[in-house]
Amino acid sequence: MTRRNQQFTSELTRAVQEVLARGLQDPRISGLITVTSVKVSEDLHDATVMVSVLPQEKQDLTLHGLQGAAAHIRRQVGEIINARRLPT
Repeated sequence: MTRRNQQFTSELTRAVQEVLARGLQDPRISGLITVTSVKVSEDLHDATVMVSVLPQEKQDLTLHGLQGAAAHIRRQVGEIINARRLPT
């Protein structure tokens, strides 16, 4: 992993965590959501965000809500990060 990739991954992790900490209006998303890791492709085109949800019984519904809110989260992260192009 290059230094540029590591810096971008760190910045992306911080921004996603900040957006989730602000909260989302989707009632499916509840509980304690923590960003555990972010994996970004070498060309910075794709990113995979790993999250942890507590309590366990709300995990499936929350993950479904987060997948539905992915475009909104990406837009909010784009306002935080100053990047020419944000990974999908």
